[in-house]
Amino acid sequence: MRSLADFTSAALGGTLKAIVDLNNVPLVNGTAFVKWRLPSSSSAENHGHTDKAVIIDHRAYWNYEKTLQVRLTIDRNQSLHECELQFEIIQEFESGGGGDTKNFLGRIRLNLAEYVDKSDDDEGIVRRYLMQDSKVNSTLKIGVAMRQVEGDRNFTTPPLRSAMAFGGITGVISSEQTDPDDLGPLPSINTQSREAADMQDMYRRTLAASWNSHSDDVPADKLVEDLFSGSISWSSEVHDLQSTRAKEGEHLPSTGAATKSTSANRLSPSFERRPKSSSGNQLRNDENADDILDDDLITERIESFRAPYRPGDKLSPADWENLRSDVQTSFTIQQLSDYIEHFKAEKTVPEEGLILHGGAKLAQWRPGTSAFFETESAPQVGAAKRVATSLDLRGKYLLTERILRDCWYLGLIGEVGQLDIRLPAHSLSLFLHSEHFSFEELAGLHDAKIDITHSLGLVRITGKLHSCEFIRDIIYDATTRIREEDLELYPPGAIPKGKTRVFTADFLSWVSKTYGVSFDLTSTTPTKMFYLVENKPNADSARRTLNLAIHDATQPPIPFGTYMAASEPVDTYDINPELNVSWFDRQKSWFRWAVPSAQTTASNMSDAPFFNKHETRLSDELLKLLRARSRTNLGNAEAHESITAAVGRCLFQHKPFEGKAITAAQLGKLAPQRTFTTDIPRVIPFLHQLAADYPEEEIQPHRLRLVPSAVHANIFPQLELEVAIAPGGFESEYNVQNARAILSQSSVDYLLPECGLDLRFIRKLTHDVLDSFGEDGPLQPLQVSLREFFSKAVIYEGETPLPAFSQLSIPNYLLVEAGKERDPDGFTTAEYMYLPVSDFRGTRLHQYDFEGHQLNYSFYESGPFSPHRTTDIFLDMDVAGTSEQSPSENGDSQEPVQREFGSFYKAACSLAFELDRSGRMM
Repeated sequence: MRSLADFTSAALGGTLKAIVDLNNVPLVNGTAFVKWRLPSSSSAENHGHTDKAVIIDHRAYWNYEKTLQVRLTIDRNQSLHECELQFEIIQEFESGGGGDTKNFLGRIRLNLAEYVDKSDDDEGIVRRYLMQDSKVNSTLKIGVAMRQVEGDRNFTTPPLRSAMAFGGITGVISSEQTDPDDLGPLPSINTQSREAADMQDMYRRTLAASWNSHSDDVPADKLVEDLFSGSISWSSEVHDLQSTRAKEGEHLPSTGAATKSTSANRLSPSFERRPKSSSGNQLRNDENADDILDDDLITERIESFRAPYRPGDKLSPADWENLRSDVQTSFTIQQLSDYIEHFKAEKTVPEEGLILHGGAKLAQWRPGTSAFFETESAPQVGAAKRVATSLDLRGKYLLTERILRDCWYLGLIGEVGQLDIRLPAHSLSLFLHSEHFSFEELAGLHDAKIDITHSLGLVRITGKLHSCEFIRDIIYDATTRIREEDLELYPPGAIPKGKTRVFTADFLSWVSKTYGVSFDLTSTTPTKMFYLVENKPNADSARRTLNLAIHDATQPPIPFGTYMAASEPVDTYDINPELNVSWFDRQKSWFRWAVPSAQTTASNMSDAPFFNKHETRLSDELLKLLRARSRTNLGNAEAHESITAAVGRCLFQHKPFEGKAITAAQLGKLAPQRTFTTDIPRVIPFLHQLAADYPEEEIQPHRLRLVPSAVHANIFPQLELEVAIAPGGFESEYNVQNARAILSQSSVDYLLPECGLDLRFIRKLTHDVLDSFGEDGPLQPLQVSLREFFSKAVIYEGETPLPAFSQLSIPNYLLVEAGKERDPDGFTTAEYMYLPVSDFRGTRLHQYDFEGHQLNYSFYESGPFSPHRTTDIFLDMDVAGTSEQSPSENGDSQEPVQREFGSFYKAACSLAFELDRSGRMM
């Protein structure tokens, strides 16, 4: 017994160059395939099978190739150990019961070690092998190439054994008429033996006989068997044949196979093909043939070449060339032309061209290539002209090609052609942008080329028949998975105009590419959306993006203010917010209004001379501006007033003006578009200096905001929810502890040019709707769905985005709809959308105390339409007392509110300066 130390290994790249074909298959129909495997390895890549090939004329073609690495061992004698590769050949055919029956034909075993470095060319060793464990004499043509890629190179290979490809008469004498090149190299036989040399000579003569025999010759193996059995009446058959032909007249033409001497019924001793006969009984050389023969007889003779084939048959290159040559040399140009015209008059159309798919004609593969799109399903330009153009065929060659292709509908095995598919514009756009479908991958996997012409809705596939049809079927299958959804983005009768017209071609193209959807663009506003069924979540996100675009575009303008004197010029600095603003704002250039020191060094309130000198009553004017923009009709809803001060940067869109410095008054006159970005760096170190309002382990609040879809935006209020999570593993509790409907909202941007940050003050009038979440309440289903969502999300380790939409029932007294009466005690259902958050953990709200006011902080990622990163850090102020009317109309409460807001204003400004200074010092 040898130890492991007696062996080393070498890695070789084994290429199963081709499982080419199987001949002498017993049945004339059905399919066949080959299974192969390396018994020495259980890896998935070391076994496989060919496609199922249709058996035509007792033969199946594959041209299957496979490349893999094989590790061979080297023993102490530096010899490669055996590495077996096994093949099993299976035949399938329809049984009488209606099902498919599998028939095991045989197996072949090869030792890969014998093939190492046995061939210098890329083709390797190509041979025919007689199957083992088989009851038939079928042979399988296999090519193997072995090249070493790594490991010890000091080894010897075992000799390459002869291919066991012949046994018995039917094994030696093949009835096939094939090209000698198709049979591969002759078996290796030791020519030093005289008997072996005789056998090799007999083999050569046998092959030559099969190549030279004509269509009506008795096959060589059949001839020998009949001779041995005594069942053939040799001389009488020849005499009868000659007598019959003599009666037809000496001018009767022959197709090239009808007139033969008796020598044609024996094996030819010559290895080369016999030259074509040039005798006068060939139609092409009979000068008086047109006068003597009628058209019907010529047509009959031409049709005799067609008899063995059916429309749609595919011939090997050798068989194709033989048939083309026989037809071309047997008739004159005029006879071939007349036959084509006669065939056109008959208008014979093969049934294969009428296959239907979903009520439409199935796209058909056509041989040859063309640079033009053929608009008709059955074009006037035949296959022959497509092929002739690329091969430059003319004269008799072109006529013969037209007969074989356009009249007989024959084709070549393995030839390249094209298949054109027409798709609607939305389907083609959907496939081009989908993550679940790729034309490029299809082309690469099936060795084809795919060209897209978007303006024509054309997909052109160039490749072999099987590859093109396989890709076509995949494309048709994908079209059945397309879903259509109606889009209702504006209220009935509403027509977007001016700035509210947001659906530009660039924006819709971006949405299509980002989310893998497409739109019906017959109008300025998309009315239908298309998506693949497996892409439903992205389709919902795309629809939410369209609604968010309308929501952002229809927001009222926000005024701005500052403590700087109206006539004081302040510099401007270009700012690139990158992805931290919405998609529309990313397409614009922005600047910030600030003094030079605020852009370069850390600052605090004591280093801001203009801020320290500004009027202390400025906060009162700010409060008046906020309260002046409240909703005029609150109905019967009890309103609660609150004010927040968010920290960020107020950016202005670039507009041409002289000089770099500009005053606040000039800015107000220019009225450039503004955006407010909240990407604030290094906030956490600052927050660590503050005291949290409550320990984190007790409760974890999450704040959510739901906005009505654009079609309901002017009727239904926005909702602000606070969901409390009490951590407890799988027994965690989830409850909506705060729920408010936003009845009115107004904002003012407050510029701090001596600081690196600005403020946005937001005043809200809200109504408490927490009672609606109780049992039998209209919002109780939302409570249930939120519990289900959070209970699953907290135990999932990956990102869990918020859902896109939810159907909510809102009490009627909270709705604003002019001219329509509703039951005040009832409720109405509408679609709401969650503001996009990539992971629900980003909705977590952290609360701290800052100068006696509640500071709230959350950080989340959203995008791709919204800012990719958002840092929400703001102060909260609840205005004491509630009123059924607008607080702006309650004059008695103004003075206490002003004092409270003055303190809130100072704290907000202090927060901005402190955050800026903390961020710059890190």
